[in-house]
Amino acid sequence: MRRPVQAAQTTPVRWWKAVFWLAVVTTAVVLLVPGDRVLAAKVWVASWLPFAQVLDQANFTEHSDKWVHLGLFTLLGTLAARIWWGLGVFKTAVLWLTLLAVGTECLQHFIPGRGASAADLMADVAGLTIGSLLWRALRRWGQPRSARAVDYL
Repeated sequence: MRRPVQAAQTTPVRWWKAVFWLAVVTTAVVLLVPGDRVLAAKVWVASWLPFAQVLDQANFTEHSDKWVHLGLFTLLGTLAARIWWGLGVFKTAVLWLTLLAVGTECLQHFIPGRGASAADLMADVAGLTIGSLLWRALRRWGQPRSARAVDYL
């Protein structure tokens, strides 16, 4: 009788792990695409934005790569916290994700049209931090007030 209960509890974790690994692969692919393809993607997106010319004149997209790095690693940090928060492996997961950030930055140095950047690495680490804290806040928000007082960082 216990076996179905355990299976029901582990199924969502398996699903979240699958989403996590899909996000890791997507992050690696997006960050390691050659520069000419990144430019083509920006032009394609700009072609269907009604206010693209205004954004271009305002130089809004100058640091768009930082926002991409921040967004991807915020997603990874949130998923890692969702799956492993409170377990001994959470810090290990964050360490591996930090190594992914360093690795992708190092590899970008060798990709045509791309370059390694300390600012991108800082955006990656900031994203991991924001994602972890976001999950923690969302988790605490769903708890009763009495449980929040006991379960403080």
